[in-house]
Amino acid sequence: MGTGACAFLASVRTDIEVRTSHMSHATSATARRSGPPSGCRAATILVTVVSRVTILALVVAGLTVLGPDQALANQVSCGTTITTDTKLDSDLVDCPSNGILMGADNITLDLNGHTIDGDAQLVAVCPEGEDCDLGVDNTAGHHGITIMGGSVRDFATGIFVLGANDNRLQRLNVSGNIFSGVLIGESARTRVEESSISRNGLPPIRRGWSFSPRMTA
Repeated sequence: MGTGACAFLASVRTDIEVRTSHMSHATSATARRSGPPSGCRAATILVTVVSRVTILALVVAGLTVLGPDQALANQVSCGTTITTDTKLDSDLVDCPSNGILMGADNITLDLNGHTIDGDAQLVAVCPEGEDCDLGVDNTAGHHGITIMGGSVRDFATGIFVLGANDNRLQRLNVSGNIFSGVLIGESARTRVEESSISRNGLPPIRRGWSFSPRMTA
C-alpha cells in the first residue's frame, strides 16, 4: 500500500467508513449498369441509400456522444487508471487486486448500473509503495472526482479517497468488502449521497465529511 495511504491508516487505524463502415457503392454501380431506374425500383434505391446514410449518421452520432474526453468503456479493465470521464458498459469481475484508479482531477466515473467486483481475497504480497485491493482508488488525491451509479464489492476496501477535496460519491452500493466499505481521509467538502454502505468488515465511523440523510450504513 502507498506511503500516504499507510500513514493515513496508521493514524486513524480502523477508521472511516461510509462512503469507457463503410457505405457500399453497389447501388450507384447497379444504377450505372442498368440505366436510370424508374417507378418502384427508383423509390427502392432511394430508400436504400437514405437508410444507409441514416445508419452511418447514427453510428457517427453515437461515437460523437462519447467525445474526445471520455474513455471507451471497453478499454477499461481491472487495474486501469482513468484520466477522462468514463462510463462502464459491463461489470468488472473478480479483479485480483485493484478495480479502477483515478488518475486526474475533475473527472467522473459512472458505473452505469454495473459492478466493480474483487475476488474477496487479500493480495498475498503488495509491492512496497503501491496500493492494493481497492475497488476505486483515489489515494493519489485527485480533486473534483465523482464516482456514481453502481456497486463496489469484495475488495479489501471498496472506495478509498485520501487528500482529495470536493469528491462526490453518489448512488452507490458498497458491500461485502473485507475491511471498510469506504475510507475518506483529509478530504474537505467530500460528500456521500444516496448510497448504501453495508455488510463490510468494519462498522461505519464518521469523521470530517458530510453525507446525505438518505444514505444507509
